[in-house]
Amino acid sequence: MRRLRCGGRRAAVGGLVVLTVAAGLASVALAQSGARELFRRESQEGPQALRWRGELPDETRLALAVSGAAWRPVLGGVPLIEQDGASLHFAPAERRRDAWRSTPASADPRASTAFAFSLVLDPPMGDEGAWHAAFGAMKRFGPEFDEMLVGILEAPDRLPLLRAYEYAAADVLVWRASPRMLSLLVTLARSGDRYLRSRAVAALGIVAYHQQTPLRPGMPGLRPPLRETTISAVQTGMLAEIFREASEDSNWRVRAAAALAFGLLGDERDVPVLRRLLRDRAYLSWPEGGRDVRRVAFPVRAQAAAALSRFGQEASDGGGVFSGPELRRALRGGKDVSGDRSGMRSDRASNVRFHDGFW
Repeated sequence: MRRLRCGGRRAAVGGLVVLTVAAGLASVALAQSGARELFRRESQEGPQALRWRGELPDETRLALAVSGAAWRPVLGGVPLIEQDGASLHFAPAERRRDAWRSTPASADPRASTAFAFSLVLDPPMGDEGAWHAAFGAMKRFGPEFDEMLVGILEAPDRLPLLRAYEYAAADVLVWRASPRMLSLLVTLARSGDRYLRSRAVAALGIVAYHQQTPLRPGMPGLRPPLRETTISAVQTGMLAEIFREASEDSNWRVRAAAALAFGLLGDERDVPVLRRLLRDRAYLSWPEGGRDVRRVAFPVRAQAAAALSRFGQEASDGGGVFSGPELRRALRGGKDVSGDRSGMRSDRASNVRFHDGFW
């Protein structure tokens, strides 16, 4: 049974089974080969090239190969990997994007794929077009793409490069959420890391998505496309219980994810929970323009209001731009979580967005 590290602990993961080898990318070489075939040599030789002496899960070997950490690909004269002392990281995102866009995939399929993978994990800030293009290139690998992301989550802390992009991989997994990932996502939903826990709950909400009259379609602010999937009544009940536990979590990110998940599940019996989350105290605040003017957002309330809109119930999330007495009234009784990264790793980051909220 595969083991997955969650918040410094090892937790059992079952059910993440590779079903098929995806169709390849646009070039002939990619069309004829899945990722494992394309990166066979890099998967075999990568750990030794990095002088890694321990065992690695197959998924991590694949992620390491596609990341380019050991073989340092260059595309259009731009190196993918940079090194600071013993630390490896991707080159600046704009340079990687420009090199990938300007070089046909057929010119160097391996390097092109590695650059696309890097842009999925670490795109240029604000360039959603580049991220979507890279995501489109990688998703053609199908389940192997999921394996790469899982391989990052399974990677040992001391392995170069991969774990720095753990949160980004978790965000991309929300875009990739499907019933095939249930066991993995349920495990992550009980992670000791609050960021990973919130992402797993959000992904489970997407898996549980239910579309029926009189529910409004979709979910305001959610970016991945939604479709109903086939899960059993028992599985639905299990997920609803996970969402209820998450709605009472001490971390505001997890509570926001629970509100999203309840909205996607679409069960009127959960409306009272959403009404409770609509009174959540957590707020974010930052300067906006002039002196004593601040923008305030209530991330859990905002997600609960969006979820309630699916049931035809309009609600205010309490956010906006305030100053003076109005600002003090808006913040009264609230809890400032603007700098809260408790239960998270300070060396992990992600600018991959699957929703329009602030969590």
